[in-house]
Amino acid sequence: MRYLLTIIVTGIALAIPVTSFCQPDTLFTRTYEDSYALGFLGLIQVNQGYVIGCEGFEIEENGIDFQLIKLDSLYEIEWRQYYHSGRNDNPVADVCYSVRHMPDGGYVLVGPTSGDGMLIRTDSDGEEIWRRFLIREDGLSVRLDCVVDIDGNIVVVGSNMAAKFSDENEGEEIWRQTYEGASNIHSIVALEEGGFAFTTYTSAFGAQGQDMYAARIDSEGEIIWQNSYGTEHTDWSKSIIQTTDGGFCLAGLTRDGGRENDHPLIIRLDSEGNELWQRYDEDGSGGIILSDVTETPDGGFVGVGYNPRQSGAYILVRTDYFGEVLWRVEWLARGDDDERGIGFGGFCYEILPMANGGYLLGGLDMHGDLEGVIIIGTEPDPVEIDFELELIGDSLDFGELKIDSTTMMDLPFTNIGRRYVVIDSLWFDGDSVFASPLEVPFRIDPLDTMFVPVNFTPSDDTTFSATMYLSYGDEQMLEVTLTGEGETPNSVRPDSRDIPLEFAITGIYPNPFNSTVRISFSLPEASLVKVGIFDIAGRQLEAYEQNMNIGRHHLTFKGEQKPAGLYIVKVNANGVTHVQKALLIK
Repeated sequence: MRYLLTIIVTGIALAIPVTSFCQPDTLFTRTYEDSYALGFLGLIQVNQGYVIGCEGFEIEENGIDFQLIKLDSLYEIEWRQYYHSGRNDNPVADVCYSVRHMPDGGYVLVGPTSGDGMLIRTDSDGEEIWRRFLIREDGLSVRLDCVVDIDGNIVVVGSNMAAKFSDENEGEEIWRQTYEGASNIHSIVALEEGGFAFTTYTSAFGAQGQDMYAARIDSEGEIIWQNSYGTEHTDWSKSIIQTTDGGFCLAGLTRDGGRENDHPLIIRLDSEGNELWQRYDEDGSGGIILSDVTETPDGGFVGVGYNPRQSGAYILVRTDYFGEVLWRVEWLARGDDDERGIGFGGFCYEILPMANGGYLLGGLDMHGDLEGVIIIGTEPDPVEIDFELELIGDSLDFGELKIDSTTMMDLPFTNIGRRYVVIDSLWFDGDSVFASPLEVPFRIDPLDTMFVPVNFTPSDDTTFSATMYLSYGDEQMLEVTLTGEGETPNSVRPDSRDIPLEFAITGIYPNPFNSTVRISFSLPEASLVKVGIFDIAGRQLEAYEQNMNIGRHHLTFKGEQKPAGLYIVKVNANGVTHVQKALLIK
């Protein structure tokens, strides 16, 4: 294999350099009178519009009712529906906390009512199909959230419990689970691979006082993993999402003393619940709570929140893939002369990405005569983060190989940027003797390396060539020239094989590494090879042992579940040991 040169390929994602720390302004606001959001708001995108789950008065004597508002694509109201518990003759507060879309186009709403809970199932026009009351003594109460599983059943969380209800059987309970140590669960997400994850706060599981808590459960509600996260202060988690790489992001607050010292807190987890990083934003006014979070196309995050001490302080915080704050914007209730055109006080609960690259925020407007649920649309996110892929060489020469035999070589691609890259297609132009068994699309995270295998199978005794293309991003392309020669068995020269002259570790790449490192070594003769990975204290973490032939060999060490730090790599063959160091960073 011969690499000719090192190239950096750069592509563009959005519009303004990251270092400018610009922030999006607002495009519009819409306030919907006769609607309220007391602590929580359900905002979801549906075909041709949006749906809001909130509260309102259908008949004043009933007290507060669940309210479902359907908006068209221009954010105008198509219809409203109200749902009153009707459990006694006295006015009660039926407070909708969450709304979800059902597979048949209908909706499900959940929230507290008169100290208990209520689950409402509707059709696509908001007409009620069935309802179920969730009795406080049963454990499902206080803060409530729900999701819909792949079979169309509904999972509700509240207090320290989760329960699944059958849609087909009008809310009949399927199972119920209790989670000791969890308090007031109020955010749950259905996972693409099945099962669910939820978040709240806890004083158990090694928490430092009170910490964020997250758990993943299977389709029957059984714990797969659970853990606590946070700072040395008091921490709450308000929202959980699953990220595009299968991990999770938690959003909430950390409190150092009184409420005036609340600061936005975002924690990033991998798919096994291990913490990757945590960031809290100390800029701006204190007292800020992050209530929701969404992932950006480059793998960063935008959190939305409010200041309960100052009815009217809304905040957006934008981070990159590593959690570094790129911009923040805070709006205060300053009256009609607000420079941003937002003269309101209230609370902000939800965030959704918009097709224009901006964000749609949902909350409660408490400004003057326009009191009601509000949505705010922002301009496109101004952050631009470059694609940065490093390819060691732009050509690959397989040398001579016997006809109809196959050899494989690897091309290493390293993401040296601050956003993830998805290779969405891979193809060859030229002789058909080259191929890759790798399936696309595949993703390369920042500071990670992907080894792309390429096979060469000569069909006759000629010289072959082709170009391999890999596309990613917005029409970005990598090109690699492939060459190789086919030889009949009798014409292969004895010295044509690439036989290493000595036993050696030939590479630890990349180093430092973020999640995966490739260990390369050469053998001048067939040997029993032992490879060990040790931490700095000398504890062996991984061990490989195998009889190997003459040639060059590679092993991969995965460090996703390992702490950052220095690791020792030892390779032993026929009693000889070579040692190198590898640095894991996160």
